[in-house]
Amino acid sequence: MKHILSVLFLLFTAALMVGCDYERYQLVVGDYTLEGIAISDWRDVSRAGSFIRIKPGGRFAVRVDYQTQYLTQFDNQTQYLAQFDMAVLSGTGANFYTRVVTHQFEPTDGIAFHYAIDGCSVRTEDGRRIPLEFNADTEEETIKILSKADQVEFSVGCDKLYEGLSSLEGTEYIIIEALPDSELEIRAINYFDIDEL
Repeated sequence: MKHILSVLFLLFTAALMVGCDYERYQLVVGDYTLEGIAISDWRDVSRAGSFIRIKPGGRFAVRVDYQTQYLTQFDNQTQYLAQFDMAVLSGTGANFYTRVVTHQFEPTDGIAFHYAIDGCSVRTEDGRRIPLEFNADTEEETIKILSKADQVEFSVGCDKLYEGLSSLEGTEYIIIEALPDSELEIRAINYFDIDEL
């Protein structure tokens, strides 16, 4: 009996340890759930009430959670219109990566939208940097990322800043990276069904 209690105690302790995952976040948005992952040091990403804070150099990846019961709305999670309401609390801005994977992520992967107060740009899949005639604001702005078939778009507010084509496969995650001098606050995240656009 003592042995059985010891084994049960160990199993209970192991279950608690497995349940303490500081790198993952579940965010409920209306009828669906988002899965967020800190892919840098877990201390670089934190929840502040309903907001997500990303410290300098921190990286946060987000996708629609597979376990969402309303997943039929997002039959193909590699195609999406994602919207982020974000403020730059300090520093100059952020990078948004699409068509990337989180496992062994490299900043040269995928397509990157550089959102900065000293000038925005897009880095294409072939490494070209395209400067945009737009400067980020430190106040809350809405950043939109469309990934549909071979089409990629980046918008801020009502301004479409970039529209291009990509031969890279669509992927589920968008990665948000705070620039080395910056702290970000993501105040809302929404995904929209591209069939309704």
